[in-house]
Amino acid sequence: MYRQLLLICIAMTLNVDLHCHTTASDGSMGPLEVYERARDQGVDILAITDHDSVAAHQFLKNKTLEGPRLITGMELSTTWSAMEIHIVGLNFSLSHPDLEKIIHHQRSARKQRSLLIANRLVKKLKLDISADVLMDEVIELALNRQKQTADGFVLSRKNIQTGRPHFAHWLLEKGYINELQAAFDKHLSHQKNRQLEGLLASHGSGRSLDQSFERLGCISSPGKIQNDPHQTQGSGQGLQTGRWPRP
Repeated sequence: MYRQLLLICIAMTLNVDLHCHTTASDGSMGPLEVYERARDQGVDILAITDHDSVAAHQFLKNKTLEGPRLITGMELSTTWSAMEIHIVGLNFSLSHPDLEKIIHHQRSARKQRSLLIANRLVKKLKLDISADVLMDEVIELALNRQKQTADGFVLSRKNIQTGRPHFAHWLLEKGYINELQAAFDKHLSHQKNRQLEGLLASHGSGRSLDQSFERLGCISSPGKIQNDPHQTQGSGQGLQTGRWPRP
């Protein structure tokens, strides 16, 4: 309880951003660009919380940073009761022995899920290319988004992460939709891909990992579980209460 009160007091006196993404996952700016943008906006404490990745932190840890205090973070994708629940872990060690294990699992799961999405799109849109070719194009799109940033952050094809937003941009570039939201409404909604979520870590394992880090963890999308009293009990040490338009 005192920990949460302390965080509230800090947040009332400082400009704090504890949830943002980079091109390491589905963001549009490179890690250093995000950091410099936060500095220019007067942020005092910044947490970069990419989906299932700490690549941005690995990139920044040897940089000379003059600006907000940067704390580690990651938005861990988990599943519970056929729902995808995201847990934001904060202020953990990049050298924690369990960290690479869970990231490896999530990277593998995301690759499997992306290939399943590619297969579905090939069938639904009656494409004349294979799912493997579609995946290559989506990976290239993700790489190009990184190369277009100015800070030199580019992952290898092996480590590049693809998700629904990358498929949405592919659909937009190919002319299958007129706006990004249409991709999620017509092709990529969680309801249309619900069975794919079983590839991700269970919510219980995500919570256990958060507890093993002995750091702050919170639910990033509490609205998904607001009507389930069993799930909200002990889900984390905090809730993300702000609401922004998102696919």
